[in-house]
Amino acid sequence: MADPIETDDVKIFAPDKSLLIKIGVANLDHLLSPQVVASAQSVIEHSADQFLTACLHHLAEIDRLAAALQQTPNDTGKLLPSLVQEAFEMKVKAGMGGYELASALAKSLHLYCEQIGPNMISQRNFEIIAWHATSVRTVLHQRLKGSTGATGAAIMMELDKLQSLWKE
Repeated sequence: MADPIETDDVKIFAPDKSLLIKIGVANLDHLLSPQVVASAQSVIEHSADQFLTACLHHLAEIDRLAAALQQTPNDTGKLLPSLVQEAFEMKVKAGMGGYELASALAKSLHLYCEQIGPNMISQRNFEIIAWHATSVRTVLHQRLKGSTGATGAAIMMELDKLQSLWKE
């Protein structure tokens, strides 16, 4: 455990070096050699279709949860956390699959749904959720990876406008 050193009402914590003393300084360069990184990148690239399939599965679940929220607003406390989780998982998988724009949109949906709160859901919330889902669907169906060109730029401009509206 680190022992605090008190100086003029300031506590400075010196890290405990007992673990360093036991194992010594490790050279981990061999773990992340260029060959290991290239191999990992190759596995990810060959798994692109699996990432796309997983993202489409999460998107379908988001659509299902959004529809269920509209039909049974009393279940918001139960359904909204599931929607947040699906958006979070889609964000991660889209990013790993090279779908950076879809990942950014899923992150935006995830953060937006976290801030809604179970007692405050409105028609405007459903419209914003639907916009996110439609935008992600567009990105995935058009397989917009990396630099997404004019379509991606237009989607991001709309997202910026949308985010400024909900933050007012």
